[in-house]
Amino acid sequence: MKKLLKIASALFLLVSSFSFAQTYKNDNAKELLRETSDRKKVIKLYCVTYSCCGAGPFGIEIWEHKECNYIVVSGKTVGVIDLRNLSQTPIEGSQIEVKNDITLIDKDGELEKKGLEQIMPAGTYLVVDGQVAFEPVTRRIRIKTICLKETHQGHIFGHEYSYEINTCFYYPSFDKGTKAWNGGYAVVDLNDSPELIALAQKNDNVLSFDDDTVIGGQYVLKAGKYTVEEGKIYTRNVISK
Repeated sequence: MKKLLKIASALFLLVSSFSFAQTYKNDNAKELLRETSDRKKVIKLYCVTYSCCGAGPFGIEIWEHKECNYIVVSGKTVGVIDLRNLSQTPIEGSQIEVKNDITLIDKDGELEKKGLEQIMPAGTYLVVDGQVAFEPVTRRIRIKTICLKETHQGHIFGHEYSYEINTCFYYPSFDKGTKAWNGGYAVVDLNDSPELIALAQKNDNVLSFDDDTVIGGQYVLKAGKYTVEEGKIYTRNVISK
């Protein structure tokens, strides 16, 4: 039986417990966290929660990510990624290494309307109490979008039925004829599947799928547990076949 996803990340984050003699992309991380904790300064805020995994020296760990975007009074845009274990405890370690530029989730599509995107540039980042605060880079849009709508035979928690999903894939593209998935993400819209929405509501807005799902014959979404927000699932764990 086919199932849906497992939110892990194409971030390829390497967590380290040492940070001496290191040049970070976010040397001002503590200052940025102070600014975003001052609610009087924040004029805009949205967050997206999803699960992910990082490929570290000892294998794969499953984490929960909360990615937030803030705009403070000064006009500065600040991104904060909250990294927690499934036990809800902050990850240990003082730095992460981002192997590829990461396209940040444009939840409301406001940047896309302007032909823009924000990225987390590749590099090493300082982690403060399990949080990564940084200033995203805004640039002209370089991502490609593919949206596919399919009906699947589902089996979740002992319930068997068909459901429809609308999945949009967003991935960086720099060369003609090539697809670079590193740093991309997918949005799975479940709003046309009331059974799935109802099931998520019964399980604290979490859905669990046992098997990988192939979408459009091009992409594989991994099995796993996913947070559902406003009827949508956000994931970076997508493989291009």
